[in-house]
Amino acid sequence: MKVTVAEFAAAQDVPNSVANGLVNFGVKIGQITRTEENRVRMGEDGKAMRGRPAPIYDIPETLTFDLSGTIEG
Repeated sequence: MKVTVAEFAAAQDVPNSVANGLVNFGVKIGQITRTEENRVRMGEDGKAMRGRPAPIYDIPETLTFDLSGTIEG
C-alpha cells in the first residue's frame, strides 16, 4: 500500500510518532521503501493546505522483523 505516515497512523490507530518510528525502521532495514512521490494535504474546502508535501511510502501488507542478534549486551 502506498501511504503517508499520517495515513498509516490513522489506519493502524496509533499516534503519528509511533507510525513514524516504525516506518523509519522499516526503511532502514529495507522492508519499506520511500517512493519519489509526495502528497499535498488538502483541506476540507478542496484547496491545498500550507506546508511541505508528505512523502509517500510503499508498505507491504505484511511486515516481518527479525530482531534476533540485533541487541548486544
